[in-house]
Amino acid sequence: MKRCAMVLLACAALAGLVSGRAVAAIPVKVASSVGTSEQNYVNVTYGKLVELAQKYSGGAFEFQLYPDMRLGDEQKTVRALQHGDIQMSVLATNNFMPFAPSCGWLNMPYLFGSLEEFRKLVDLMWDQHNAWAVKESGARVLAIVDIGYRQLTTDAAHPVRNLADARGLAVRTPQNALAVSAFNALGFKPHPASFADTYGMLAKGTVNGQEGCFNNVVTMKFADHQKYATCINYAVHSANIIVNEEWLQGLPEQARDALIRAGREAMAYERTKGPCRSRAWNCSAWWRISPNGPASGGLRGSNAMTCSGMATPTRARRSWRWCFPRRKHWPTRGRTGSGSRPRRAEPFSRRLRNAIQKAEPQRFRFFVPWERWAP
Repeated sequence: MKRCAMVLLACAALAGLVSGRAVAAIPVKVASSVGTSEQNYVNVTYGKLVELAQKYSGGAFEFQLYPDMRLGDEQKTVRALQHGDIQMSVLATNNFMPFAPSCGWLNMPYLFGSLEEFRKLVDLMWDQHNAWAVKESGARVLAIVDIGYRQLTTDAAHPVRNLADARGLAVRTPQNALAVSAFNALGFKPHPASFADTYGMLAKGTVNGQEGCFNNVVTMKFADHQKYATCINYAVHSANIIVNEEWLQGLPEQARDALIRAGREAMAYERTKGPCRSRAWNCSAWWRISPNGPASGGLRGSNAMTCSGMATPTRARRSWRWCFPRRKHWPTRGRTGSGSRPRRAEPFSRRLRNAIQKAEPQRFRFFVPWERWAP
């Protein structure tokens, strides 16, 4: 009798342990290359993903975020993810591409005429893109998010108004062949380096400028050492939220499906409703600044963080007049009769290609001291 009672107690204890394990949250170690700023577009997407994943899975996950590259730079976190040391990473496409070269089409210079084109192709290519990512890197993409085009900022001594100004200028670029070759073609002297080293390189004067989205210039404080912003629109700035595919497939079906669904819906949310959808992050749809500049009027409206997406060339014509103090900063060539707008709203990529082919300097579409419009 005592033996039966002991067996029953042992079975009950074992059942309790199994039950406890079943309800225990699934730990998800997440590496991020950015800080915790609520204005950063990847934080907006990641936060929404966590919220939706918990909702659809019934709180099955325990997300552990390590921001500010605490687990290493972006490429190091991909290696850690491949080895199973972490489960998820948030990083720029530039630094995912070396591990999944076929996914590099997202960074092709002058491939997309607008963010709308970019997003449509991302949606159409989603399954194929993930097939490449899984095969080549062992990671699945949960979300691809964008924040406008990659632009150029430079220090006080090196304003870039045209291609002649770009010659020999030292600029930090990502560590991938596409970015390096693009900046070589433009005449710059690219310095490929880790994103983690960018702020230090600008502070020490190792480089004169950097390329990337304006959102990072603000949230990563690159503007501390940069004075000028030049919109070159050479590639869409996108980031990825990736997970270890083997770990993902080992999850319970409900949890796995919840995470995948949450990634797609978080991506859609950031495209349309994310608070980072400000005119300031895209040079074709900047914040509306009064004709005499921020000092005399500042931002129009009580909330400047509500604009959705990047303007097309047609829409951009309507917003250009608000981007600068009137008549003062427009290029001397290419004006209309009124002197307040460029002659053409032609996509910059086409103008730049023509300029390179003809080997003649061509003025950039936008050039303005950073502090005149930075948030």
